[in-house]
Amino acid sequence: MFWQKVPFSVVAGIIILAAGFGSYAEHRTSHESVQQKFKTIEESDSFVRFDLEGYDIVQANYWQKAPDSDLSQLFALAIQKAANATTTLPTPDRAGLARMLAEVLKGKSNDEKKKIAVDTLTVALYNMAPIGRNGVLSTAAQVDLHNEVNNVNPNTNLYTSLGVADGASPEKVAAAYESKKAELDATTSPDKAKQIEAITYAKKVLEDAPQKALYDTTRIEPTMFVHQFGRTLYLYITKMSPTTQSEFEQALLHASADLNSLVIDLRGNIGGDLTFSQTFLGLFFGPNQYAFDLYHRNTYDAQRTLGLAQIAGLSRFREMAVLTDGMTQSTSEVIAASLKRSHRAILVGVKTRGWGSVEHEFPIQTVIDPGNQYALLMVVDLTVRDDAQPIEGNGVLPDIDTSNPAWKDKLSDYFFTSDIQAAVRKTASGAPIK
Repeated sequence: MFWQKVPFSVVAGIIILAAGFGSYAEHRTSHESVQQKFKTIEESDSFVRFDLEGYDIVQANYWQKAPDSDLSQLFALAIQKAANATTTLPTPDRAGLARMLAEVLKGKSNDEKKKIAVDTLTVALYNMAPIGRNGVLSTAAQVDLHNEVNNVNPNTNLYTSLGVADGASPEKVAAAYESKKAELDATTSPDKAKQIEAITYAKKVLEDAPQKALYDTTRIEPTMFVHQFGRTLYLYITKMSPTTQSEFEQALLHASADLNSLVIDLRGNIGGDLTFSQTFLGLFFGPNQYAFDLYHRNTYDAQRTLGLAQIAGLSRFREMAVLTDGMTQSTSEVIAASLKRSHRAILVGVKTRGWGSVEHEFPIQTVIDPGNQYALLMVVDLTVRDDAQPIEGNGVLPDIDTSNPAWKDKLSDYFFTSDIQAAVRKTASGAPIK
């Protein structure tokens, strides 16, 4: 098998992490954090213990087996970068790493020790494959990540963008929009188009009763935009958040009874929590059905659908297309691959991004800063696409490749009705429709 030939891998040239992690987090909770352990005398120093706790978490949970000799060498290189030190690893193992770290920290102030400890763990994790997906999260970074997963933007207020009070009625929202748009239309500001787009989006959300109620109570913004083309329902899903499934079910519930085909647009979809894919796929396949595989240390782990039952409203959509592009990533790639494998949908577009890692947060118990509760963000699994190959680095391939100039001629080979052929031809030819 491909996976069995993959050794523990790191990037040979250690890179100092400037900011960010480069991958949207997909969380699993089946892996356990490593409890505090005092295996060496050097770990009586909390700053040494901080890094060694991270080391132990990697050994216990990383998607590839991390031999002591390889992992200690990686951490040693990270220490040299973080501390600008020439000290070498006395023995290629955990105990040698503890001695090296204690030596580097000797005589340093607590602030200096904290910086070296955090930077060491950050650099070591950053350089573990897939590059940039593993890292150290501060308390603030954890809050930001959770807001991103939940589709909450604490820095924006849709009511404020329109100049009305929170909770304003749809009538006041509409009036404020017209006034604001008239002001913007009269200006020559280079940001005019962007500002009009922002207030149009705010109006659309706050005039829709279910979306407005959700936003008023949780500040969660919608992830789905609904349109109809002939007898085809078109759903543009921007990301996978805790509300996406209910938005999907509401869209089906309120769709016209004469619709018979469905287009799900996942272009630019950044993904979300991995368990969402299992509940979402359960709407199509029913509960406890095979959904996809995860790969962890030479083992394939079959994931099954979650939920209570298939959604009844889906049965009338006899044909379905899923639109993808080079920015379709993460959980959305898993969903696309599963619907393709089951022949439930035809994929139209180009190869997806190929970000097939599953990350999990592991709180670090060792305290080195009373104002920060650090956590380790680490890849624990890789996702597998419909042909048993890794999504990571490969992406998911479409059935109809829109980079082929003759792609529209192939629609009749895959779709029987003219309705969905026309809808795909229209929607796949341009940008996603909000």
